[in-house]
Amino acid sequence: QGNLGNGYGQVNLNYRLRGLDIFGMANVTRGTQYGNSTADDRLEASSIWEVHTQKHYNQKQDYFFGVLGFNYDFNENHSIGLRYEPNTPFGNHKVPVHSDVSVKKDGVDMEKMKTEQIFQNKSKWKHSVNAYYTSSIGKWNVDVNADYLFGQKETFQEISNNGEKAAESTSKVRNYLYAVKATASTPIAKGHFSVGTEETFTSRHDLFLQSGFSNDANNHVKQSLWSVFANYSLPLGKWNLSAGFRYEHQQTDYYENNIYKEEQSPVYNDFIPTLSANYRNGDWN
Repeated sequence: QGNLGNGYGQVNLNYRLRGLDIFGMANVTRGTQYGNSTADDRLEASSIWEVHTQKHYNQKQDYFFGVLGFNYDFNENHSIGLRYEPNTPFGNHKVPVHSDVSVKKDGVDMEKMKTEQIFQNKSKWKHSVNAYYTSSIGKWNVDVNADYLFGQKETFQEISNNGEKAAESTSKVRNYLYAVKATASTPIAKGHFSVGTEETFTSRHDLFLQSGFSNDANNHVKQSLWSVFANYSLPLGKWNLSAGFRYEHQQTDYYENNIYKEEQSPVYNDFIPTLSANYRNGDWN
């Protein structure tokens, strides 16, 4: 069984002036949780083994989430905007999990053990940003979107048996992403033409350190993707014809203990043509 309690407070902001719209939000949340559980296991073989486990824990977490951004219309043909979202837990809260384990063989006490596990998530900021620009220039429509994400996490774990430390470990994760996509489109003859480019870059670094029960790990993976694409679609009565292409360059760089691993770092270059024809007649297509 367990119990859960939560509380939060939030403030919102919005301001408008002509073509400008500024908005913001701040939210603080507190959550608490505690619980108890009991488990009984029985194994019948040449002897009867019984294991009784009683566990209880207590957890508290404070959290902040925010939003800040703006939209601005220069005129009916041009607009830009940006949205920023930070979030983080408060403090470095420890979550102790206590367990009492007793083992019996044929009704005789064989072992009693007290186990304590401590989990700790250290406060680390996460950030995300999105920006956009849209415009109409003559017969051309332009759309640009960009994203940035950054996250990190650090977790500590310690295990003790009967008051003696048995093992401990620390895990650290750091990752980020950049992405941008730009497209331009215009009518040509009776059809519609679009062209664009897309770039994405990601990085993830994992570090695992422990007290000797396993192996440490230090892995870093970086991936980049660049592409260019174009498409032309033409409606002809009940038919719609479309032709285009996409070219992609993708590269992965993998590092283990800061050493570049070429065999785990592939590079791909792909040219992908497309051609399609769609027919529609009432409910048939």
